[in-house]
Amino acid sequence: MNVAAGDAALARALKVCKEFSCGRIQVASKIGCVYWEIESEVKSPNPDIPNSFLTMGMLRTLVKTSAAKEVATVVLRSGVAYAPTVAVVPTAVVCHQNQTTERVPSNSYIGR
Repeated sequence: MNVAAGDAALARALKVCKEFSCGRIQVASKIGCVYWEIESEVKSPNPDIPNSFLTMGMLRTLVKTSAAKEVATVVLRSGVAYAPTVAVVPTAVVCHQNQTTERVPSNSYIGR
């Protein structure tokens, strides 16, 4: 399934996922959002403990406004080089109703 079909901006955003490990999430709000804030953990399998994972870092993603009931697909680009075993796992999503002084859109990755 091509998640970017018909969406040139999303197709461009997904190209970076050939270089960096990415995740994606779809967001929507009943009332619309001035901007979205998504916090994620970047994880990889723990080689020492089967069926467990290591947190490699934290990612904070800010994305543009969305209209009421609009479904937006957000690409979560980590700062970790692409590897098929790395996962970007969203842990919190906030629909903000007030303006911010921060740069939107933006990605902030902090590795451990």
